[in-house]
Amino acid sequence: MRVSPTSFAMTALLAALATVGPFSTDTYMASMPQIARDLQTSSLEVQLTLSTYLVGFSVGQIIYGPVSDKYGRKPVILFGLVAYTLASLACMWAQSIEALILLRAVQAFAAAAPIILARAIIRDLYEGTQAARQLSIMTSVSGFGPMAAPLLGGVLQVAFGWRSVFAAMFLIGLVLLVAMVSLMPETIRERQSERLSIASIFNSFGVIARNSLFRTYVSIQMNVYTCVFSFISTSSLILQNQYGCTPLEFSFAFFTVSLAFLTGTFLNRVLMRRMSLDATIGIGIICLCVGGWAHIVGVSLFPQNVYIFVAPVILVFNGVGLIFPLSIASALMPFPERAGAASSLMGVCQMLFAALVGAILGTLIDHSPLPLSFVLAGAGSCAGVIFIATRTLRRAAQA
Repeated sequence: MRVSPTSFAMTALLAALATVGPFSTDTYMASMPQIARDLQTSSLEVQLTLSTYLVGFSVGQIIYGPVSDKYGRKPVILFGLVAYTLASLACMWAQSIEALILLRAVQAFAAAAPIILARAIIRDLYEGTQAARQLSIMTSVSGFGPMAAPLLGGVLQVAFGWRSVFAAMFLIGLVLLVAMVSLMPETIRERQSERLSIASIFNSFGVIARNSLFRTYVSIQMNVYTCVFSFISTSSLILQNQYGCTPLEFSFAFFTVSLAFLTGTFLNRVLMRRMSLDATIGIGIICLCVGGWAHIVGVSLFPQNVYIFVAPVILVFNGVGLIFPLSIASALMPFPERAGAASSLMGVCQMLFAALVGAILGTLIDHSPLPLSFVLAGAGSCAGVIFIATRTLRRAAQA
């Protein structure tokens, strides 16, 4: 049986595929301090399991999009899910931090296929505002995964230890693999006829990168995703080590922030009925800036109050939910024939930038949450500057 390309079942399946990446980061956040203790290593080295995850994810993105433009979406996703499932099983049995870091990179390389190609499939099936709406729905549905992931991770950590978290990843990969084989049709409209090579991949990236709309929306995404990754990569250590939260308390805090992201994806569909995509993105950027600067003020004045730490992040993630699906759709819109490559390049840019900032941030947050505050405020402000500076360009390109 195959699901209809335009059915909600298809959207739900794509949402599940898009959840693989966030699930693989969010679920084990509560386990990071315990991993450090069990593997007799430092918090910084455990932090590298997340930074190298993003590097592996970025490398995968370079390959999967162009390959799927040539050979189709489904076989490439199946390859990624098989590799992800096996890598998750290996992570569960890792005996050293070095092995875990390496295996997380392999796991990430595999996990890139489902999320990158889920976006490309949306572009295969829909156009313009409809594509933005479907991406928003997909993001809303997939948002339940990251919301549940930290709670699941916290429960598994308390009940069975950190290795059970990777066992859960293994089971998720296995279920999605079966679903893909039995339900997913091929969606690509027209395969690339050009011979696939390293030169052709980078030539395709060059064509995409020369598009001014693509550069604009990807630049905004890079800063938005930096807010997301910076919080994800440091919140467990900050809340548990500096604020004294338990793994379950951290999980509930993360759940609250994830709910704000989900609310943002719902609001963008409401706002799109009354205003343009760009106007909706603008409201999201205001949320980023206000939330980021409020975080600096709040943490500076009330350094021991966990509620003051979390509250501005809720506003930031509400803005992320408003911006992210719409900026993805806007960046992919000019490339119906290169949707896979465009999705790949977009993902590479945002992941590498976020990984760089995250790696630097990881060295600065041992004694204070303020470095995270400055990253949130700085990234939100940069997104705002880009949005204002490209106003004329965006209007001319969309005319």
